[in-house]
Amino acid sequence: MKICVVLPCNIYTAPYYKRYEQMITNSYTEFDFICWNRALINEESEGNIINYNLQDKVMSGKPFKLLKYIGFANFVRKKLREKKYDKVIILGSYAGIMAQLSYFLKNEYPGKYWLDIRDYTFENIKLYSKGMKTAINYSYQTAISSPGYREFLPQHDYVIAHNIDHINIKKALDLKKEQKRNGPIRISFIGLIRYFEENKKLLSVLGNDSRFKLQYYGMNVEKVEQYCKNNNINNVDFHGRFLPTETASFYEKTDIINNLYGNEKIALTTALSNKLYFSAGLKIPILVSPNTYMEKATVTKGFGFKVDYDDQRIADNLYNWYLDLEEGNILPEYDEFFNKVKEEDQAFINSFKMFIESKL
Repeated sequence: MKICVVLPCNIYTAPYYKRYEQMITNSYTEFDFICWNRALINEESEGNIINYNLQDKVMSGKPFKLLKYIGFANFVRKKLREKKYDKVIILGSYAGIMAQLSYFLKNEYPGKYWLDIRDYTFENIKLYSKGMKTAINYSYQTAISSPGYREFLPQHDYVIAHNIDHINIKKALDLKKEQKRNGPIRISFIGLIRYFEENKKLLSVLGNDSRFKLQYYGMNVEKVEQYCKNNNINNVDFHGRFLPTETASFYEKTDIINNLYGNEKIALTTALSNKLYFSAGLKIPILVSPNTYMEKATVTKGFGFKVDYDDQRIADNLYNWYLDLEEGNILPEYDEFFNKVKEEDQAFINSFKMFIESKL
């Protein structure tokens, strides 16, 4: 069996790659891994790495990126044609890779490829949307990381691929067993820090409020730190980029998870963040932006707090809401939500196992 995995970015920006790697190696020991090595680093994989070495920033937004996208798609097409794989797995629609390869996949690999969609990209462009529809319709299966993506993707029987980090959730649970909270309520943003304007808004309403401690852990923290210095905001702690193995230690000292990304783009309103699974698995409440799928998933279950900056009493309301949670006046449906997630996740695992082990 000749298997190929295609990833249009580096592994550190797509941690779910490792999950696929493990599922493949549970059945087979060898596979090829075509990776767009945008950071020009040495990648580590269980597969035979075939690098496309071309430096690029994933969110740079420069117009000539289109030429890079075309170059990567041509590279992948050439390798797939040369190697004549039995099965192909394409992880992520970044760089328009699925749409660009759609007719090639339809003609050369019908029903022999698996797609995993993690984001909204160029679905507003008709030609792109048409290509995506073709790619999805002729795939063995298409996984999506949020049910909200059905809003912009063609009608199809998708399987949900939840971004659950089982290892760090278990580690954080073990760390939290003996913990007793004292002092201010600790609100933590853990991970790559983007959407700076949203964090400025939060700092404007909770900054220097002694009831709260705001914590930022991850890459790009320097910009938030400088903003706090410039505005004399003192109830904030910082920690820069960290290793994945350190993730649990930051959740261990968190009372509320900061998941504020705004709602200006459809990619933000339809996505489910990996922070959601830490929230449900660790029974830690979470801050969410209004009019998003994250709000729908958490506020109705009692463990999400919608941050509406038009509310003049937002700090008081958040403080009182958290105290009600601690005192048991609100009974969040953490277990009900997480059990459903685990059921959907098992369906995803079963479907991929059938794909990887079947003789197509």
